[in-house]
Amino acid sequence: MQKKIENKEEFIATLRERARERFPELGGIIDNVKVGFGGETKKAEVAKDEVTKDLGINLDLRYMESKNEKPDEQLFVFMHEVLHIVWDDINARDEKEDPYLWNRACDAVRNHQVAQMLGMPIPSDLVNIPEAKGKKPREVYKELEERQGKKSKVTLPEKGHQHSKI
Repeated sequence: MQKKIENKEEFIATLRERARERFPELGGIIDNVKVGFGGETKKAEVAKDEVTKDLGINLDLRYMESKNEKPDEQLFVFMHEVLHIVWDDINARDEKEDPYLWNRACDAVRNHQVAQMLGMPIPSDLVNIPEAKGKKPREVYKELEERQGKKSKVTLPEKGHQHSKI
């Protein structure tokens, strides 16, 4: 049975502290980004405040509790979302681009970046497109779009973070 996160504020404070210790150069964002537990967010997401337009991070409580025995994976997910904010992925998508493919491309690139930063493999339940390593999201997006346009045998799952190949 998975251990519950009893004190959400303490959990977030600890996550911020661990992230700040590993990545002091991102301390300003780590310390100031609004972090909370949203509804059913899949795992985690960056969301824009409707009033202030500020970006924040919503974590899925059940998903983070499922990772209580793997605190490095909790940190991985948090830093993945921090990088979405650093690179402004939510605002970088051209309105003509498919939001799902754009998110997959960004997720693939950010996961490789976090894996390198933390010196660990991408967790098995997150997007892992090996060919995305070292690329920019726009490059990966174009490759995904091209493959989808050719109706290749590559199938992209409709929801969640799963493996796919370019």
